[in-house]
Amino acid sequence: MVVSRIIILLFLCICLVPSAYAVVLDWSSVSWAAGSLSNIYDVDGDAVNDMTITISGDTSALVTGYPAITTALEGGLGGADAGLELKVNFANASQSITVTVTFLNDYVGATDVGFTLFDIDANRVGASSNYRYRDYLSDITAAGDSGLIAPSLTVGSADSIAGSGTNQTVTGNSSVADSGTGSGNGNVYVSYGTNNVNEFSFTFGNTGSILAGNPQEQTFAIHDLTFKPKVPEVGTSLMAALACLGVVGAKRFVAVWKQWLL
Repeated sequence: MVVSRIIILLFLCICLVPSAYAVVLDWSSVSWAAGSLSNIYDVDGDAVNDMTITISGDTSALVTGYPAITTALEGGLGGADAGLELKVNFANASQSITVTVTFLNDYVGATDVGFTLFDIDANRVGASSNYRYRDYLSDITAAGDSGLIAPSLTVGSADSIAGSGTNQTVTGNSSVADSGTGSGNGNVYVSYGTNNVNEFSFTFGNTGSILAGNPQEQTFAIHDLTFKPKVPEVGTSLMAALACLGVVGAKRFVAVWKQWLL
């Protein structure tokens, strides 16, 4: 009977060891000084910074007041859900900006990292092969302790994926409405699965034949970011469970063990 109780207690201790829980950077709940290029966030409310988001590259092309948290791009959600909108007016098709998210403190090595980009599309000139702009995502990678991590990509009907592994790119092929019907056709979902991620980034620019080589104004939004703390190693969980058992009944466990030996 006593042995059974100890086994049950050990089981309960293992179950009560904290497991990884989902965390969301909800743009409706945070702020971003319009036009600033970097911000740091405490997402879980424990007064410890969890992540930084930085915009780099040809940032002079950003339209005044951007990046900014807006509800202008709906992403097919059917409502005004906030995202971090970036609006640019590149001088030529070779310019680009890069968004980098770096995890800090307890979230270094985060798992289940995922996010959606809204309004990755293109503006074609009539029926020709020329474009006023053609959104292009490249260098879509994450960095972990073991090196670069390839994304898993899911795109809407307005976009296409090329390449493989850490060399995947996404190209906008047709125009997408900012809101309402069809606004989700330019969505790009990026996931890094169960891999431990320290940092991830992507680059936004143009590809294809841009009319006069000078793209029109372009915009896209980063929707909510989801992730989890690094999952503890099995040994760590077991040690925590044994520590729990030790606190509540180690002496009794030793006594029963001695009886078995005798």
